[in-house]
Amino acid sequence: MDRVTLKTFDQYRRPVQSLLAGFVLDPLGRLIALPLINYTRLKPWHITLLSLGISLGSAWFFYTGRFWPAVLLFQLSVVLDFVDGYVAKIKKNGSPSGVVFDGYSDIMRVMVNLAALAAWYIEDPWVILLFMLFAGLHFAESFLDFEFVIVEKMFSRNPPTALSHADRFVLSIKTWLEQYRLKTIFIHYQERLFLVLVVGPVLDQPVIGALLGIAAVLFSIHFKLLLDMALLKNKFIHQSEEYLRG
Repeated sequence: MDRVTLKTFDQYRRPVQSLLAGFVLDPLGRLIALPLINYTRLKPWHITLLSLGISLGSAWFFYTGRFWPAVLLFQLSVVLDFVDGYVAKIKKNGSPSGVVFDGYSDIMRVMVNLAALAAWYIEDPWVILLFMLFAGLHFAESFLDFEFVIVEKMFSRNPPTALSHADRFVLSIKTWLEQYRLKTIFIHYQERLFLVLVVGPVLDQPVIGALLGIAAVLFSIHFKLLLDMALLKNKFIHQSEEYLRG
């Protein structure tokens, strides 16, 4: 294939992203992906496997209380999650099994590193409790999507006829943020993991990091519920295809 440039990535970039992803992780991912695409035969799953291996290394450093190498390796593994996506899109060599492996890697990265950091603070029950609460909320968010499958079926039988004031307000926020290429849920997965697994350890304030992470999860969940409902109503009223689920 022809050599790609940084400009090539623009057509494969997500139109909107969260704060940390859009301004830090994605640009770093492009810089790493560029030589890998141009000068190697690496496939996306190779990079996913490397990312998973690096995240196991960061977990070991968390477990032993060496936080600076831990957070640097953890963030590198997160950046590589962007790299494998770019390699798959640009080289068109992704696969269904690779997508599943990528999702598995994401889950393991979070679980293993949270568990390792919790093990370092094992004698502090408040830290353990907050980490458990954060992990539960972090992973439970995705289950709420299933409820909207039911709502969508209900709307298909009895379509809504108008948007409420709250629906229009939420959609106006979405339109405003998209001018700056930001997702409406602009604090999402990467941001809250950064709070818990980077800010907390670096400051040696795990309680503060966990509380900030929990607050970020609660914001994501509740605002996403409002936004999904508004988008789903808009889908039936104006035949819009835009909908967050999936």
